[in-house]
Amino acid sequence: MKKKRTAYRLILIAISGIFLLSGCVSGSGNYGRLNWNDDVKYAFEAFEVDPSYNYYYFGPTNFPKAFIGIDKDLTHVTELWRPVDLTPEILQRWIWMHAHRKPWNINRYGSDILDKSGERIGVYYSLGSWRQWTTVMVLSDNEVSIGSPNDGTGNGTQRLSDRFQTDT
Repeated sequence: MKKKRTAYRLILIAISGIFLLSGCVSGSGNYGRLNWNDDVKYAFEAFEVDPSYNYYYFGPTNFPKAFIGIDKDLTHVTELWRPVDLTPEILQRWIWMHAHRKPWNINRYGSDILDKSGERIGVYYSLGSWRQWTTVMVLSDNEVSIGSPNDGTGNGTQRLSDRFQTDT
């Protein structure tokens, strides 16, 4: 009986240590994150273009997978996303094109793009799936890099850590 208690305690201590270390690792570094926000989704779907952002799209020009708007005070360092002078007309065409080609897919979503301290630095809108996510790297005080959209299948994924060296 005493051996079982000791074994349970050791397992509990090991599991607690793993969670503690994983929390320290995930909270460090130069990574930001996406935070789902329905207001962002609704703004894109109302074809609103915020003049305080520089816009980019990912995917083919005639059928992009996602859009991002990055605060104009920041430089978006990327080869993955293409800049676009976004207008409500372009946004409407792209969103409607997806709605007509994939009418069963109503799982589009919007997110705030947050820096490592949780401050909003942009917006993200997925045309492909509610499951899409991406990597947000803050390279310096005025440089950010957003990875390619990923839906968990590994399709279209580009590892940003392979592209940029950071001092963490």
